[in-house]
Parts: sequence; structure tokens; C-alpha cells
Amino acid sequence: MRHDVPMDDSLLLIQKLAHKKSITSSFLEAETFDGGVSALPRAAGVLFALMPLSVALLVVAMLVELFVTSKRFHVGQVGLRSLWFLLAVLATVDMSILIPISFDISQQLGYGPLASGVMVAASQAFQPFLALLSRWLVIGQSYQYQRRFMLICLGAEAILTWLMAPVLEACNHWSDQTVLYLLVFFRAMTGGVIMLYGVPLACCVYDSAPLEDRQSLSIRYYLFLSIGVCLGPVVSSVMLSLHQGGAHQACFTGRQSISILGFVWSAVALLSTWLLPKEIEETHEKDKTHHDEATGENSALSLAQAVQRIPVQTRRALVISAVLFSAERSFSIGAIEVATALLLEVEYSWSSEQIGYALGVIFFITAVVGGVIALLRRKVSDYTLMLSMATVSITGAMLFIDFGGQEKGHSSPWLLMVADVTVYSCMFQLTAFMEGIATEAAVPGTACSLENYIVARNLAIQIPRALGPPVARGLIDLCGRNTYAVLQLCLSSVAISGVWYAANTARSDAVVGKQL
Repeated sequence: MRHDVPMDDSLLLIQKLAHKKSITSSFLEAETFDGGVSALPRAAGVLFALMPLSVALLVVAMLVELFVTSKRFHVGQVGLRSLWFLLAVLATVDMSILIPISFDISQQLGYGPLASGVMVAASQAFQPFLALLSRWLVIGQSYQYQRRFMLICLGAEAILTWLMAPVLEACNHWSDQTVLYLLVFFRAMTGGVIMLYGVPLACCVYDSAPLEDRQSLSIRYYLFLSIGVCLGPVVSSVMLSLHQGGAHQACFTGRQSISILGFVWSAVALLSTWLLPKEIEETHEKDKTHHDEATGENSALSLAQAVQRIPVQTRRALVISAVLFSAERSFSIGAIEVATALLLEVEYSWSSEQIGYALGVIFFITAVVGGVIALLRRKVSDYTLMLSMATVSITGAMLFIDFGGQEKGHSSPWLLMVADVTVYSCMFQLTAFMEGIATEAAVPGTACSLENYIVARNLAIQIPRALGPPVARGLIDLCGRNTYAVLQLCLSSVAISGVWYAANTARSDAVVGKQL
């Protein structure tokens, strides 16, 4: 429903009609910027040129898959993992690219913060259902079937992304309600398709990896996810800087970003025909731990070996705790992504461009923290790292509190950003550790198998993540920032219990193994 804005209906109508006229005149009159160059039509021409190029890339991808059967350039596991990491970046760019301008698009359409939260969260709306559908359609089928299925999904992702461009183009011509509904629908569809190919791809990567590699694979995967989350807001801010049209032309900026994203998806669809190996060799559980029997009782156990010696019931409990932690973490960081943008704009009067760059810096620091954690694992135990990050995340959550308030002046925006960095980066990296433990503890042939865990993890991530943005923005809008801060503090406190259990369980068995 529409959000009440602080102006009467006649003023709102005049503002929207004036805006429509300014957009139309900018195309007809070739409005110029510095140097007398027609920036807006020129940008539109470049974007329109990307569409036929994208179509050509998709056609070439289809022809390559149908007629090129040579294994001369076979890339094997390296190509499979490279594609997995690349898609981790691109998928998170896709889901975060509209965050800095979602509030402005919502206002341009006559809506408020809640509608912008729904727009951002729409990417996760269909993901739980399509994750289950992917499990039913793909898992258990031959690898050739799974490969062809994933390639089709990547092509569909490019097409669905491009379909959002004309919707954003028509935001000043169609009814506001129609534009909002179509944007939410296409955002939901593009996010859902990510899950259709994501489940079988993750299963292929983990199934083909030895147990000892799964923890490092998980940490690297989340490192690439954090890079993607960083790039999404930056792309929108760069488009705002180049366009120089301001927040009142947010729909045009969104179309620029979406058009570039659609072209990239088309290029990746073509690249995936090479990176997805024609054949894959799975490493079975009995082979993954074969070397464990030959190491001798007195040698130190790796985490993977330690987890394998834990009783089956405890391994199942580890998998379940990882799923629950994913749900808590997902809601928390989903709320952070959109609540920060809203608070910076409403309480501190930052522009959408500044917000995009600020979010980019926050997410960039998250990626840097991921790289540092990967290096520290060589000298510091996973147990120590996990508990340290859990403690830091609780401390950071306290900084969300507005110690000033409206009467005395809000707390510094930099304090809010410090809170974002500490909570977001720690929770993000903790998910990588928890997922690594869960993939190693998975029990084949049970409800806690690797395939079922990946589906359950996606459900636990996407449902809370879809709820996070509208809940956070609605909570801030209705109850204020400090209520949101209390929510984040509670989430961090609950999450630490699951981290402590998983870290302590895996560590205790490893310690016993070393003392044998």
C-alpha cells in the first residue's frame, strides 16, 4: 500500500507531472552537461546497443553447446570452481545493485520505505520454492542433465534481467502500481533462477572435492560473495555519478545498472559453456577419508578428519546448528544492507550516490576481513577465530544504538558504519566456517546429507533474508532506530550460541585425536 508522504495530494501530483515532463524533455531537447555533450541520449544509445550484443552472446552460447563437442580445452575442477566463484560475485551484485537507489525509486513512484524494502527483498521471494524444485528436478540425475539444466538457467537469468530495463524505462508512462509490481515480480524471478542453478552447482563442487578442501572452499566462496555485495552498490553509485541526474531520475539510473547487469549475465552464459566441464569425477565418501586410516593414531587430526570421527547423531546436530545459524545471520545482514541506506538518507541527509559508495566501502572491508581470516587460519585455530568473531559481532551490534536521538542530534554516521562493518563482516565469515563444518559433518543417505543440507541452507538463508529488508525498514519507520538496534543485538547474541556449540564440538574431538 502507499506510504503517506509529507505533502498534500495536489503538490504530489504537480511534482510527478513536472518530473515526467523533465524526463521527456531531456530526451527530446538533448539536455547537455559540461562541454555541451548530450549525456542522457548518449547513455541511452550505449545501453540500447548492449541489448543486441547480449542476444548475440546467448545465440553463440546455444550454438557452442549444441555443436562443439571437443574436449580439447577441458578445464575440469578448476573451471567448475572458477565458475562457482564467479557466479557468487555476479549473483550478489544482482541482488544488491538496487540497494542505494531503491528508496529513491520508491519515492519516484509515490511510495515509502516499506515499498523500497519489498523491492530489495523480492530477490529472495521465490528462492525457497525454486531451491526445493531444483532439488527435485536435478539432484540424482546424471551430470550431463545437470550441466544442460544449469546452462539453460544462466540464459534465462540474462533474459529476465533484461526484461526489467523496459519496466524502469516506462516508470514515467505506466501507472506507478504497475511498475512497482512488475519490478518486484522480475526481481523475484531473477533471484529464483539463481537458486535453480545454484543448488546443483554447489552440490557438484562439494561432491567433487576432498573433505579436507571443503572448509577452505567455503571460506573462499564467502570471500567472493562479499566482493559481489561490495560491487553492487558501487555500480549504482557510478551510474549516478556518470548520469548526474540526481535522485529524482532514479528509475533511469536503475535501468542503466540493470542493462549492464543483463549484458554481463549474457557473457557469463557463454563463458559457462567452457567452464562447466563436459564430465565430472565425484569423490566418494570412502575415498575422501581413505588417507585417514593410514595416518596413524598418534598424528594430529585435521578438522575434516576430526568431524568424521564424531558420532553420527552429533554430526547431524552440527548440520542443524549450521542451518539455524544461516537463518539468523541472513536476517541480520539482510536488515543491515537496507537499514543503513535508509538511516543515512533520512537521519543524515546523505545522497543516494554517497550511500552507494559508503555501502561499497562497508562491503569491501568485509571482503578484506575475509582475506585476512583466510591468512590467519594458517597460524590461528578455527576455534579461536570463530569465537573471536562471534564476540566482536556482539560488541559491534551495540553501536547501532543512537546515543544522541533527535533532540540532542543523532550519533555520528561513522559510528553506524563501524557497527555495520563489525557485525556484517564477522557474521559473513562465521557463515563460511559453519558451512565448512556442516559440509564435512554431512551424513550420506540421511536427512542431513550434503544435498539436503545445501537445500536447507538456502531455505534458511533466503526466507529470513527476504524478511529482513521490509522488517528493518518498517521497524525503523514505525518504532525508530533503537528498536532496530535491539533486534540486531538479540540476533547476534543468539547466533553466538550456535557458533560456540559447533566450534567446541569439532575442536574437542580434534584435541582427543591429538592426544591418542
